[in-house]
Amino acid sequence: MLTLTHSAQQTGDINFIPVVANAYLRTQKDLLTEENIKLITVVTKKSTDPGFAVLLRDADKVDMVAGKGQSAIVVNNIAFDELILPLLRKDGKKVDNGFMYYYTGDIITDVNWDAIKSKIEARYPGRGNDMIVCAKPAYYQWTGDKPQFIAAVNAYTARPSGFDINMLNSYAWSLYLDSDNQDYLKTAADWSKSTLTGGNEENLNYLNTYSCLLYKAGEKEAGIAAFEKLIKINGKENEALNKQLDQMKKGEKIW
Repeated sequence: MLTLTHSAQQTGDINFIPVVANAYLRTQKDLLTEENIKLITVVTKKSTDPGFAVLLRDADKVDMVAGKGQSAIVVNNIAFDELILPLLRKDGKKVDNGFMYYYTGDIITDVNWDAIKSKIEARYPGRGNDMIVCAKPAYYQWTGDKPQFIAAVNAYTARPSGFDINMLNSYAWSLYLDSDNQDYLKTAADWSKSTLTGGNEENLNYLNTYSCLLYKAGEKEAGIAAFEKLIKINGKENEALNKQLDQMKKGEKIW
């Protein structure tokens, strides 16, 4: 099963990976080996998966292997899908095709965060405040309330245990797409800049978000410089990237 897991990872069979990996983990007497911890942080998607209890019980040991705050990120994501989502969207469901996901259900407009916190605490004692901090950005992104969304993301980035870089990048990108407010865009550029740390300095996706936000926020030279860095890191001829760089140098709209 471990060989099958590695094969599925190498071939990118994203639907099969959690199935076989969790089957493998259920055979393990020690889930706290380095290899098992790395698997747990990737394939644990439900509270019934074998690694979930490890993430709750042995967070410090998990984070020593996976990185600061990684156990809480996985736990909070699962709690959001299973416990919090139905309190934010009527009949809310997560639709995940392996490559991307989205949420269905009508948004509940009269959300009572204190009541949600109480329900969280009943199931996950001591985690209510943190899970609310992680849930609010998604909710206010859905409602389109930009000031509340920005405040929520700022609180999210201030979490002592850190934040999910991919999630923060998506929040920054959403403001790039949905807003022309210069102050909002500059705030999103600050979020984006914080994703380009800890070994992610040359991540092409994060660099693209950062350069586009700078450019749209009026910091055109800085945006162009960041985009030129992206092209250099990419290291191969790309017509679409070169076209966008040309548009940026001409001061044209790229969004």
